[in-house]
Amino acid sequence: MIPAQNMAGLKKIDVRIECFGKFSIYRNGRYHPMRNRKEEERLSYLCCNGKKAVRKRRLEELMWAEAERGKTRDSLYKVCAFLNGWQEKEGIELPLAIYREEIYPDTELVALDLQKFWRFR
Repeated sequence: MIPAQNMAGLKKIDVRIECFGKFSIYRNGRYHPMRNRKEEERLSYLCCNGKKAVRKRRLEELMWAEAERGKTRDSLYKVCAFLNGWQEKEGIELPLAIYREEIYPDTELVALDLQKFWRFR
């Protein structure tokens, strides 16, 4: 399945992500804390890339530069599993599509503090 097709027809959701200052996610005005720093870093990086695909290998290099390849893939898998469980527990579905070796965020479906910054670039 092509990532664009994964997100076709999705409506803007009532989720606000703040990357400036303390990383925060709000749904329907309610704060949803994350207890995993690596996941916050990963989501921040994806948000900063807008709608551009991010290769999984790039995330591994950024988040675990000192680790060997097998360990980084395992760590990325654990962080992804954490995010999936967190989304289910909190009732939030973030607009991310994973296709082969790339992750595609769709930051137009959420309110993002970075969007204000992008307007002035």
